[in-house]
Amino acid sequence: MLHVGFTTYIPSTRITAIIDPHTSDSHLGHSAPLLALRQRMAEEMRLVDVSKGRRTRSFILTDSNHLILSAVAAETLLARWREKP
Repeated sequence: MLHVGFTTYIPSTRITAIIDPHTSDSHLGHSAPLLALRQRMAEEMRLVDVSKGRRTRSFILTDSNHLILSAVAAETLLARWREKP
């Protein structure tokens, strides 16, 4: 299980990608494709926000085609993910 913030855990085997939404060439700090993905997932009811109102620091994609927004930095989540057996 991967701790993704506050009291939320996700099975490590279900994660397909961890993305830093602020790594882009955009002056706004978000790339257009990531914003479009976030909007599409929200429309499809596949968006899960576990940031508790804090700044979103990582997008987590799962094998069930859900997008999870976390306040934990992508680098931190990647380090935790790599530690898991």
